[in-house]
Amino acid sequence: MTVHDIARFQTVEASIESWMDFVEYALASDFYKEAQEKLGDPNRASRITLLWTYLNTFSEKDRRQAEEDPEFFLFYARGFIDELATCRYRKSGYYDRDTRSLFLGKIKAVLRAQKEEGKIIRPVRYLFLTHVVRFCSNLPFIIESYDMYKDYLFRLRSRVERPRGL
Repeated sequence: MTVHDIARFQTVEASIESWMDFVEYALASDFYKEAQEKLGDPNRASRITLLWTYLNTFSEKDRRQAEEDPEFFLFYARGFIDELATCRYRKSGYYDRDTRSLFLGKIKAVLRAQKEEGKIIRPVRYLFLTHVVRFCSNLPFIIESYDMYKDYLFRLRSRVERPRGL
């Protein structure tokens, strides 16, 4: 194994671990519990919770601006997608095939770990993880999730304080 292979493996491992922590945090959040209760739709609740968790990594000022200004949000969403370009498929062929292969293999392993005998044993966690995969590679998915988030935020959500430590 070369130094480049080791670095690639460590990068992918760190990325997967970060996303798993991100998902666990989102699942345990009061925001998710409230969204699930009010929406009654695990798909929508998980998508907007992932977006909420992502926005809470911003500074308070930038988070508010992203919630109020779609163009500002789009700038960050594009940057997020571009940051993951080495793992994302592109028709132009501009991506690192080996990193992408390793990344997809790890994602598939994580998703398989949510199943026993072909049945999903942790359906909500599985749903969150599949949404994370789409967040990493699909700008229209992020934009659609943002629209859902905005609709929820301004129509259904109670005012909840921003969590400490983010």
